[in-house]
Amino acid sequence: SVVRTVRSGDDDPDDDWGDECFAWWDDGDVVSSAANNMSICALYSCQVQTAVTVLETVLQSDPRRHLHSAVVFNLSTLYDLVCDNVNSTNRKNMIKRVAEAYNVEHIDNACFRI
Repeated sequence: SVVRTVRSGDDDPDDDWGDECFAWWDDGDVVSSAANNMSICALYSCQVQTAVTVLETVLQSDPRRHLHSAVVFNLSTLYDLVCDNVNSTNRKNMIKRVAEAYNVEHIDNACFRI
């Protein structure tokens, strides 16, 4: 469920949203989907590094909750775009190790694009 809603036209200076753009949501699936969508928007806006940062940030915040096939596939694809082959493979292997460390088993190996 959403614990805080966006109010149209609300310019309250005391309304502190904080540094975490998704911190006010408590539903992991919503946060993962929102981060994935935000990353895709950044990619289509030619802000590839921002796209990577958005997905890395959400994964770092709670890997067990946010490691989903779509997020892993998109982040792996972004690594292919912004990194050389060696660095891309290293980063994708790191995501795979994180998934293994948190016992996330529902991600198809093909999503890692290794």
